[in-house]
Amino acid sequence: MTKRPVARKKNDPQYRRMSAEMVDNLLQNLPGMVYRCLYDKHWKMKYISDGCLNQTGYAVEDILDNAVLSYDEIIVPEDRQYVSDEIRKAVESDCPFTIIYRIQTKSGLIRWVWEQGREVRKPGQPNIQVSELNSEEGSAESVTDPK
Repeated sequence: MTKRPVARKKNDPQYRRMSAEMVDNLLQNLPGMVYRCLYDKHWKMKYISDGCLNQTGYAVEDILDNAVLSYDEIIVPEDRQYVSDEIRKAVESDCPFTIIYRIQTKSGLIRWVWEQGREVRKPGQPNIQVSELNSEEGSAESVTDPK
């Protein structure tokens, strides 16, 4: 009988570095973008994967922390209330959400986006409060044929 090597411990610096590299590689290979944003009026992005550029035409640095514009500003104005309402309903129900809406890319192209996500709450925080204490994580992928 051969013994299997003992799994690396999570507090091992080499294990943590390898795990971080693996997650980075996975995120870069996903279509669309993965994000973490504040659950606020403008969806202030705190993390966005590099897929943001292909999806929106904007560099990560343009949207991160609303440096040049907010993600809300990329959503087509007619769809903003719908997006906000659907996410609010999911937050109030403590459920994940899945929505389809339109964005306008930096070049002016209208693109349909399929997004799924869920609110992430800090322990002890209420979930129905629009607050910088709460955030949202998810992914968004273009469902428009990029011809």
